[in-house]
Amino acid sequence: MSDAILRLRRIARPMSYLVTAAMVLLPLALIIAALSGAYDEAYLRSTFSGVTLPEQIGTFAWIVIYGIAILSVGLILTALWQMRTLFSLYAMGDVFGPDAARAIRQTGLTLLVLAAVGVIGNTLIILALTTNNPAGQRALSIGFSSDDIFLFFTSGLLVAIGWAMSEATRIADENKGFV
Repeated sequence: MSDAILRLRRIARPMSYLVTAAMVLLPLALIIAALSGAYDEAYLRSTFSGVTLPEQIGTFAWIVIYGIAILSVGLILTALWQMRTLFSLYAMGDVFGPDAARAIRQTGLTLLVLAAVGVIGNTLIILALTTNNPAGQRALSIGFSSDDIFLFFTSGLLVAIGWAMSEATRIADENKGFV
């Protein structure tokens, strides 16, 4: 086994533990923050200060906000699960197998969906928040940040690497049949 593979195996195990810890701590931290009132109406008003919000935030808006938040957290947890799978495979020495390629591709696809949910979700939240405003004060805001663009390109790169690794694995298996 090469030195590079041995180094990868040494770092992969602690990384799988860190990702596992993040999978537990992230939802726990968000639940604690939500229950402590960190995501209250004042937080919402400061976050969307550029939008004219109604006197009182309606139930529909809160449902949309929390629905999109839950979807986003679910996607993050799914991406972390795929990363954990990849690190576990690397720790076992399975660096170039089809399962590793699939884990990379699935991580990329999940992050790609997360990037889309980030842009679309923010638009839906603003729509939900301003639905009860009088005519002329409703807002439609479609925007994306450099973070969204970076996540989109990074996730696309992971998908491409996953597909390339799958093809390389297929070719290697095919070549083994000729020897």
